[in-house]
Amino acid sequence: MSLCLNLVYVVGDKFYNEQGWSEECLVFMQYLANRYFNRAIFLLTTSADHKQPKDAIALGFRDLQIVTDMDVEIVDQCTEMGFQINRSERFDLMISRIRGLISLVQVGFSPEELYIDDQLTDFYNELMIATKNPAHELFKDIGVTGRMQKFETELIKYYRVVKKDYDKGAEVAIRMLIEDEYLFCEAEVEAIKMLLLFQKTSSSNLRPLDTDGVIVRDLSAYFDQIQNNFSKIRSSYVRYSMQNSNSDVGRTASKLFTIESFEAVEEDGETLRRKSESFMHSSAGDFTMEKF
Repeated sequence: MSLCLNLVYVVGDKFYNEQGWSEECLVFMQYLANRYFNRAIFLLTTSADHKQPKDAIALGFRDLQIVTDMDVEIVDQCTEMGFQINRSERFDLMISRIRGLISLVQVGFSPEELYIDDQLTDFYNELMIATKNPAHELFKDIGVTGRMQKFETELIKYYRVVKKDYDKGAEVAIRMLIEDEYLFCEAEVEAIKMLLLFQKTSSSNLRPLDTDGVIVRDLSAYFDQIQNNFSKIRSSYVRYSMQNSNSDVGRTASKLFTIESFEAVEEDGETLRRKSESFMHSSAGDFTMEKF
């Protein structure tokens, strides 16, 4: 992986020397940044099994810094050169970056050294600026409410994984469940998961009494139901993407992602739950892939 990235970096330098800040060069830089990010996630997640863990961690954090610098540079150069930025793709990219950083916290890395707060703040500020103009390109396919809901989904994860602040996470979850007319499946899954944690662990006066455990049982049953439904939807999407891939490997791999795999009536609830969770983790969107 390192050799390939080094070769790509050399090619990138040659590309820049020949074309300067062309649109093709900036697209190439974005692909390169994505691969640095993927390598950082890989190195840091697997560092404990590396022959030289300290070197793997150092390289992983170096890659993250390169990604941060490149992401900023790409936007700056697009703005300076007058090239249009696809705001929807940019939004999805930042979602992926935040998810990747949260996944690193889950395996034990410090949120402070990952600068997750800064990433979330910058992301939120960009979104707030865009909301001042309802005709903004970002809201062409998904409206303001939908974009906010996607951001708040990551915010709930942040409160759950990074801050362990289930009270604030529950506030965000309740807002979208009550105020938003429609919910993305993933948003609903994260919201219900947060409410379950809040109900089980919070000492807040706002937590409803549940002496007989009915609320927890109902939330747990509903959570299993919506997570299973979400797994089916995501499975369909992943399979569709792979079937329409230009790669033979992608089309072959699509056969692994079948809706029927989540509908085996002979499997008990625990088996289905584990299968569903396993699929969710394997397609969490915490790294970036491109189709060629």
